[in-house]
Amino acid sequence: MWIVPCNTTTLVELSFGGQRYPIHPLDLTTLTDPIEVNGQERIACVGALKGVDAWGGNEYDMSLGDSFLRNVYSVYVP
Repeated sequence: MWIVPCNTTTLVELSFGGQRYPIHPLDLTTLTDPIEVNGQERIACVGALKGVDAWGGNEYDMSLGDSFLRNVYSVYVP
């Protein structure tokens, strides 16, 4: 888990097969329950993309989830 500034405007793109997929900055963080920081309870933001290094053996994998999908997938209703 990465704790990041709640007002981050970082630009992130993922690339698969040469196709680039930008992720909107508002989709990069989620709010946490209050956590203790320097003896005070505060609301923090954590990175919405989760890294996992046990799925692929020696490789590093990432669970992209809805943070990624809402930026690349559309549903069109007739």
